[in-house]
Amino acid sequence: MRRRLVLLLMTCALATLPGRGMAAGSTESSLTAWVKPNPLSVTLSAPSNVAVGDTFVVRATVLNRSASRLRDLSLELLVPDPEALLALGADARHRGTMRGQSSLWVEWRVRVLQGSGGGYVLLATAWAVDAGDGIALSAESGGVLVVVEG
Repeated sequence: MRRRLVLLLMTCALATLPGRGMAAGSTESSLTAWVKPNPLSVTLSAPSNVAVGDTFVVRATVLNRSASRLRDLSLELLVPDPEALLALGADARHRGTMRGQSSLWVEWRVRVLQGSGGGYVLLATAWAVDAGDGIALSAESGGVLVVVEG
């Protein structure tokens, strides 16, 4: 989507140069752009404190704020240190389609293999395609801090 917008802006900027769509010597120009807000959002939740040996659940909640259906929806859990935290099962989850104006959630089970005396920030990323206009969308959750005790 960003590439399309950048290409559109560059094309419009070239069209405003003298001799390229404007009369030479003209000082007026205009630029019209269509910007679509991203209807896809994802939030992440997890327990704030865990111990070595624990298995806990991380939940990503995805929201589609548009009226359009989303297709090819996938989510991925990003674990910063796989030697300390192990996502059981696949890191990426494919959910297929999602109705407009709806939400869904995906869960991962994560096992604590070792601790560093500190915490780890987990992130989730969602990808989808707007079925109405074919624009690819992505959203990333804010980080969730999980502190490993013990």
